[in-house]
Amino acid sequence: MTKTVRNLLLAATMFLPAHGFAADELGHTFNQALEAYERSHYADSVRLLELAAAGNDARAQEMLGFMYLYGPALYGTAVPRNIDRARHWLQKAAAAGSEPALYVLQRRSAKTAALRNGGGSSPGRN
Repeated sequence: MTKTVRNLLLAATMFLPAHGFAADELGHTFNQALEAYERSHYADSVRLLELAAAGNDARAQEMLGFMYLYGPALYGTAVPRNIDRARHWLQKAAAAGSEPALYVLQRRSAKTAALRNGGGSSPGRN
């Protein structure tokens, strides 16, 4: 199941454009990050994604957001779960047109509102 989720996250990022300065360089950095990811070198992938995301590559922002969101559950000790970093990158990706990032942000926002209002979520659902 986790390999399927990782593959879906990887596929989702392929349709977002690279924006900002030096798009060719960002594209190259993003491609290097994908190569590291495909070899399961997740720490290297995160390092490269951080560079591309900081340069406004929406694909890198989305992928990085999801990697921080799922952290060790999918990537072992190579990627820490960091909700603040995940939210930061997913918000940037959503602003650039990432529908998966927007969906996750909306779901998390609705879940937080439900918890504040005394509600909850069904077991096993995030």
